[in-house]
Amino acid sequence: MASGLDVAAAGVGFVSLGVMLLQGCVQGFVLLSTAQNFGTDADLVRCEIEFEQYRLFRWAEKVGLNGPSPNRYLNWQVITDHLRNLETLMTSTANIKERYGLDLVLTDEFITPNNSELPKKGWWRILASVKSDALSDTPRKLQKDTRIWKRLRWAAIDKEGMAFLLNDIRSLVDNLHELLETEDRKFMRSGMEAILRHVVSQTTDSSELAIIEQLLSPRYGVRSKLEDSAIKTAASIKQKRLMLGFGEETSPDTASASSSTTTLVPDSGSSFTQSNSRRPSPGARRSNAGMGISARGPLSYNLLRREMSMDSQTREVAIYDGKTVLVEWKTVERGLESKLKHRVKSLAALLQVIDCKTFHSLRCLGYLKDSNSGAYGYIFQPPFENSNAFMSLHQVLNIDMLPSLNERLTLAIVLTETVLQLHTSGWLHKGIRSDNILLFPKDSVIDLTHSFLEGYEYARTDNPSELTEFAELQQEADLYRHRDLLKPDRSSFRKAFDLYALGCVLVEVGLWQNLTTILLHFLRNEKMNGGSFPCRPPVQRLDYANKYEMAEVNKSNSRLLKETGVGSILAALEFAAGRRYAEAVSLCLKAGDRAKSSKGLDSDDGLDEFEDDDRCLSIEIDVLDMLKSCKI
Repeated sequence: MASGLDVAAAGVGFVSLGVMLLQGCVQGFVLLSTAQNFGTDADLVRCEIEFEQYRLFRWAEKVGLNGPSPNRYLNWQVITDHLRNLETLMTSTANIKERYGLDLVLTDEFITPNNSELPKKGWWRILASVKSDALSDTPRKLQKDTRIWKRLRWAAIDKEGMAFLLNDIRSLVDNLHELLETEDRKFMRSGMEAILRHVVSQTTDSSELAIIEQLLSPRYGVRSKLEDSAIKTAASIKQKRLMLGFGEETSPDTASASSSTTTLVPDSGSSFTQSNSRRPSPGARRSNAGMGISARGPLSYNLLRREMSMDSQTREVAIYDGKTVLVEWKTVERGLESKLKHRVKSLAALLQVIDCKTFHSLRCLGYLKDSNSGAYGYIFQPPFENSNAFMSLHQVLNIDMLPSLNERLTLAIVLTETVLQLHTSGWLHKGIRSDNILLFPKDSVIDLTHSFLEGYEYARTDNPSELTEFAELQQEADLYRHRDLLKPDRSSFRKAFDLYALGCVLVEVGLWQNLTTILLHFLRNEKMNGGSFPCRPPVQRLDYANKYEMAEVNKSNSRLLKETGVGSILAALEFAAGRRYAEAVSLCLKAGDRAKSSKGLDSDDGLDEFEDDDRCLSIEIDVLDMLKSCKI
């Protein structure tokens, strides 16, 4: 029987062997990714190889193969078997030719894996756009001791054979990830999803998005571990937006001119009738046809039947072409119409192609224009057939309904997922509040888990060159707006302001009360008790006693929402929904706060547009993870 010392020695031997085999895998990845004559799919193939190399690097980092303290609790015998198979698969040209019909030959050109020059194309270039140290740390440590090799060239390449080779590489890397502890596997997946989400959010390159979509949806065999993630849909949505001509580099004026030929309303499967529109250019038709969508004009206002009493409403149930629809109206000033009509069209196009369980918005069927009032209307399909009634979350908060904490947590997750998806695909909502969250009772039953974020009348692309529309200032709506939006010299809208509004809604969901009542309740408690005593969440709905109290709420609402300690709203939220929930809400509310400079003035602390965008997306990912980790 082997002694404990013998077992330990064997473990050390397997780890040392693992390091050697990992070096061989690095050699294989470098040789394959730098091989010449890839053919027409060169960028995609190179990206897929480098992506699996990156996943291997992240795994090696997690198990400690790049450091002095590897995880000795793992099954290193099985690990070395997988590494040996992976090394053999990628370094044996004879094996590659026999199994996949791919012929690799040596050239006279030498390569070195620790070349410091960043590739001009491929996964490493894409990754470097959001992670400046992409080629440092683990990759450097794993590659620094390897030899100089001769570059390979593909003498014969078959697309299907290449796809199966990539599939087998992916499968072996997956096997290594599966050997991690459950929590480590979750950590690795969430980290990879975060990286991909940042890439999707920041890129304006359609070809890069196509590569990300392919990485998430392999062509053959083993499914990607990330295939079911929401990032795939976010990438697809942004891809369609870019291909329709609404890239983040597009200015309002040029987008207005180009978008008129690429508006996507309605889809080819709709029975709705359209009005005549300008014929799209051949180039637009080709790009859209490649995505399975077609460029169409606005819906016909003549087919809309409205209730006479609803003419002044911003949201209504109506009949279009014999079917029940929800209409959201957007008033556009005549002087701004030429600059804003492209936004209406592009948003309708974006909402129309959304089909994802993590994007909780109603399906848009198109848009139309009321020629009499000049207002534009987004046409949405209700979740149930013949749904002729809806309620906003604001209304639901004011009725006798006491949902469980489970239901409220699910609602919070639904809303956070939607905002994260919207931001990842490159859009700002600009109207997140409880009266823009809709529920459709079915058989008189209200299901909070089937809530829909609407109110897109001021939504726009997250692009500094886009014209910012300032929503009409209203007492109730202003409570959800960040203080920087209420100043005379209003700031341009950014992701952080959507996050602040989301935090306000999450306060309402956690305490199950409307925001006005919550603020009044805690303001009155502060005035009565000095805020030094615990304060339970409000039970009954409250109204302003007078205009002076309204002014006090307007002045103090941001402070009341962010304060911590005894008697605070966040303390009550921790009591009602748990500490983790309260921490997530606090992150949202403070996302838009700027650092104070040495002169006492607000500053962005040196953050440029991309850094601020990146920071906010990271906060949203953290908030969603925190909400999902809440235990009941």
